[in-house]
Amino acid sequence: MSDGLGKWEKILFVFLFIIFIASFSHAKNEIYASSPDFVSTLPFEVAIKINASPPPQAAQCNVLFNASIIQVVNISNGDMFEHLIRGGNFSKVDNINGSIKNIVAYSFSPASNGTFVVITFMPIKEGLSYINMTNVIIADTNATAIHADIKNASIYVDKTAPSTTKAIGNPEYKNGTWVRSATPIWLNASDGANESGLNATYYRIWYNNVWHPANSTDYYGGNHNITLIGSTYWYVYYKNGSISFGPIYFTEECHHKLQFYSIDNAGNNENVTTQDHYVDDTPPETDLLPNGTAGNNGWYVSNVTITLNAVDSDSGVNSTYYSIDGGAEIKYTNPFTVSNDGDHTIQYYSTDNAGNIETAHSFELKIDKTAPSTISDLHSDHAIGEYSDDNTIEVGWIASVDATSG
Repeated sequence: MSDGLGKWEKILFVFLFIIFIASFSHAKNEIYASSPDFVSTLPFEVAIKINASPPPQAAQCNVLFNASIIQVVNISNGDMFEHLIRGGNFSKVDNINGSIKNIVAYSFSPASNGTFVVITFMPIKEGLSYINMTNVIIADTNATAIHADIKNASIYVDKTAPSTTKAIGNPEYKNGTWVRSATPIWLNASDGANESGLNATYYRIWYNNVWHPANSTDYYGGNHNITLIGSTYWYVYYKNGSISFGPIYFTEECHHKLQFYSIDNAGNNENVTTQDHYVDDTPPETDLLPNGTAGNNGWYVSNVTITLNAVDSDSGVNSTYYSIDGGAEIKYTNPFTVSNDGDHTIQYYSTDNAGNIETAHSFELKIDKTAPSTISDLHSDHAIGEYSDDNTIEVGWIASVDATSG
């Protein structure tokens, strides 16, 4: 059949018009618009479908839409009727006022249900468009009008991708650049209040030169929700209310990359975000250096200056602390001096910027700056002040005394 308006099409049009003003049967039949709830930037289809009994031989309708939101780019026959009439005033598109007039199809082999017509639209801008059918006529093989409920539709055009942010728990350093294996990481995604809503959030992790998941069973960090998108495996962090994972933990003490993005119900993909993280589970190491005059047997015979040197090759040293003889803990800033004679215990340790705490060390410091004293027992035959050639002094005993080091 040609695209022009032929003899039989004219007869059919008159036939349908007569049916439109005739009495309707009242079976529970329907004509409805099948469409996505949300679309983004790509062309999409709206199928006008019919369920009717007895099987209709022909159908006609107009379709109205919001031309400022969507535009018609194509009209094609469905699978229910053999012929879709084109040309003249049939299937006439008005993308200014938002209408398709006189969509008419017919068949010599009627079917009870199927797709009457398929309309392809192109989204123009964000907003809501109705898909309304008017002047609906459905006729059976006896030229009897078939009453059908009309079910219209609406479509929301959403061209804005969702936004995903990352929240990092403690301990962390430099906005989460440095973390520990115990540091939780959450992904929080949202779509605008008037948008289509969040559909899914995905992530993957790189370390040791490999992206994970590397396959469908690479259950890193206990996440068994893995999907293949294109040629890349991703962990599913959130999926439209059916999956909710989190937080994420890094389990290796090394450099990691975290990639993540979200998609909304209209199919808008957020750009992938890539961020670096370094895991530091190793505490710093602190050395104690005493400086004083050394005596015998580990004793110092002068004041002793103590220097504490801490080293951390990962996140870096945060603080060093010490205490003397069980006293209050002091934050180390500069070398300090111990001057009191006696046996002292110095405890010290350091922390790093990732929150790792070194096990405390103990150092025994012994100081004795006081020389020993000597005492003796002297005997003489003469009184004090008397002297003679045979004056004899007897030394009974001599002793040295040191109350500190001995």
